[in-house]
Amino acid sequence: MNDVLNNSRDKLEVKTESENVENHYTEISIYSPTDKAPSKKNVDKIKMELSSIYRKSLRTDEVDIYVNGEKLRFEETEILTAPPAKKPDSLPLYWKKDIDFKFGKYRATGFIGILKDINSTKNGLVLLRRGRVVYGAENDGRYFPKSLCGSVGTFRYKRIFGELELEGFAVSFNKNDLQDKENLEALMEALRGEIHTKDFDLYSQAEDYRLDIRQKQVNKIVKTHNTNKKRGEKIEIITTPRPTTTPTTQPVDVTVPEPTVKTPAVVESTPEVKGETSDTYSINGVEYTLKVEMVDKGNDLVWLDTSEKSNNTIICKINMYHVFFKYFENHDKVIVTLLKALALAKFTAKEIGNDSTAELFDSFNEYIKIIKI
Repeated sequence: MNDVLNNSRDKLEVKTESENVENHYTEISIYSPTDKAPSKKNVDKIKMELSSIYRKSLRTDEVDIYVNGEKLRFEETEILTAPPAKKPDSLPLYWKKDIDFKFGKYRATGFIGILKDINSTKNGLVLLRRGRVVYGAENDGRYFPKSLCGSVGTFRYKRIFGELELEGFAVSFNKNDLQDKENLEALMEALRGEIHTKDFDLYSQAEDYRLDIRQKQVNKIVKTHNTNKKRGEKIEIITTPRPTTTPTTQPVDVTVPEPTVKTPAVVESTPEVKGETSDTYSINGVEYTLKVEMVDKGNDLVWLDTSEKSNNTIICKINMYHVFFKYFENHDKVIVTLLKALALAKFTAKEIGNDSTAELFDSFNEYIKIIKI
């Protein structure tokens, strides 16, 4: 570089040598680095930025990128699955539209979708060229064409996101921006017709869809639970005590009523699972997975499903849309924890073979000490 600058060279001499294709690579070595190494916080930003810029190559395993010995991966963004806002009783749709659109000499390929949850760091478009992000990487801010995303602050602005690989556009000298912005805006305007159709109106869905309050609570519980698991989950071990009874000295005349058969609750349609978590417990020496499914309907508040018992899995179904939850809007995690302990206690009591009220409460009082949120 110094030779080129000092001698004002406008041409470089290139020496070409043949080599095995498996040996082709680029190696960059830095000698005598400064002592101004990035802080841990900045290293995390570097990792995020690199994984974002080279997301396409990381997805296909075209390249491996390591920072401080850690292999980078790109974390995909979740896409909304929900019925159309104007037809809430319809079947849920996966709100992602694949794009392959030509506009004169320009072309855009990729996708435009709707975020599952509003996230100010994920909305907007990411623009790529030749497999590399040139605009919209994690720390640079996204591209928000008004023709697609609407005005700042609208639900469409907050929810629409996507990735578009562009062809025909030149880039700036440092390859972090696109030139010919006028035709770029015209391309975005033309793309609106791709996502704003009668059969699949992603454009209007982003504006009109509202996540109900109960789904927000479910998402919060699942997120908290998954964060706890990342910190290192351990198997909780519990041995339930057997209830003790004191024999009576005088006979007691007890009239036992005839048992009544309880008609099982009838659910009109299969409840939809809105979120789920799982934990592992050792119940009297046997390891079980407790899977908690938070569903959207049912006649009961909570019920136990042992259909997967042969796989040492028990399922606790909790109707998050039950009227009971309306009285405790700010205490959902506490309630779910109580119901999980109750489900485990009921299962344990049945396993022991003494499905009595005393046995159930003894088990419940032990589980509630260790149950996971």
